[in-house]
Amino acid sequence: MHNLKLFISNRLIKKAFFLILIIMFLSLTIFALKTFAIDSDSFGRQNIQFYSRTDTTCSNLTPITVDKVSKLRGDNNGQKVFNFWIDAGLTKQQSAGITGGIKNESGFSPFRQQSDKTWPEGGWGIAMFTDGEREGVKASLIDAIGKSTFDKYYSADYGGVVVESSGFIPAGTETVNDSFLLTELNFLFNYLKSTKPTAEQIQNYRNDYSIPVGNDKSIFEYIKTLDKPDDAASSWTYFHSVTPGTKTAGFDSIRSAKQIMALYGTGLDEGCGGDLVAGGMDLDQAVAFMDKYKNSPDSANYIGRAGRDCSGGPLANCVSFSVYFINKYTSLSGFIDQAPGNGSTVARNAIARNPSAGYGNSPKPYAIFSVASGVSMCDGVICGHTGVILGVDLSRKKVIVGEAGCGSSLGWSTAREYDLSKFDDGSYTYIYTDGLLKGGL
Repeated sequence: MHNLKLFISNRLIKKAFFLILIIMFLSLTIFALKTFAIDSDSFGRQNIQFYSRTDTTCSNLTPITVDKVSKLRGDNNGQKVFNFWIDAGLTKQQSAGITGGIKNESGFSPFRQQSDKTWPEGGWGIAMFTDGEREGVKASLIDAIGKSTFDKYYSADYGGVVVESSGFIPAGTETVNDSFLLTELNFLFNYLKSTKPTAEQIQNYRNDYSIPVGNDKSIFEYIKTLDKPDDAASSWTYFHSVTPGTKTAGFDSIRSAKQIMALYGTGLDEGCGGDLVAGGMDLDQAVAFMDKYKNSPDSANYIGRAGRDCSGGPLANCVSFSVYFINKYTSLSGFIDQAPGNGSTVARNAIARNPSAGYGNSPKPYAIFSVASGVSMCDGVICGHTGVILGVDLSRKKVIVGEAGCGSSLGWSTAREYDLSKFDDGSYTYIYTDGLLKGGL
């Protein structure tokens, strides 16, 4: 009997021991999983984008890996193209390189026809598809949207130049734009993933840019190894866009990539930090804001077609600063490729190009203004003046204005306080940015 009790006791001890081991194992596993999920490197291994609030550039977002992008994101075709490549697994720098090249080729229109060729010869579509690529993307579109819809819109009638104010969309194609654009970009995505640069392309690229490129990666995988928009733009140009050896086209793509990076890759973003202060700035904050405008090498990327000859350089133009603010800090459109006008017309042009935006004759924080009075003449035309209301101090009856001036040096460009009554006398036209600031301030 004693032996039996001892036997049972030993069995119970063993069971308890194994039960303890199992509990310890499960606890360690759960703990490991929990800690695994809050580490940024681990997020990358799980294809989860990791965000750190201490990184205001969002440069630590780990690219994801996908086979196909299922939807487009953005307010116009340019933003949609840029975001497509982000969603396809590229960094914003790599995306800016490809997007800059596409801008030069099609102006972001998925219906674009090569201008120096007679329809249907030459290149067509978002990336100027030619020969076998053109036939391939046509087949993909017919499969995606149906032959009758494709035949209706695959026409020289829609193949012309587009402008930003229309979202880079040809008139009459609004209902099918996204279907054409998404299908063409996915076709291009698959092409880049399955195609390697030719020996001739690699040699020409090496000769012109002194950059060694192996032949073991597809075009897409090679671009994924790059850190700068410049390199992504030039490699895109040589490996897909044009005849190898066209160095000028490579430089054009680099220039466009820098503009794209400035317009779509940075700026005020709720998740990535920014420069604006909710409710408006005080004078010290506004002066610091203007100092950044004057001293940042990227500022010129935001001024679009502004920046006529000024003694202080392109950033010294009052129109340049207003266009910079519009392009970098707001979702107002119409100031990338279109002429901005002079100081007296910038606000009115912005209102005309953004009919849903609010406007009026009284200042508000972050409103863009134009005025015609008290100005010099520009080739017989009243230049006027434009700038941005960076703050309003009602208690002191002051406004804080960010401004530049073509007749002065860049050093004159800064933030100043003025009497509120001067800017509220009915002579100023304002376009308001309520609900249009990037990041939602």
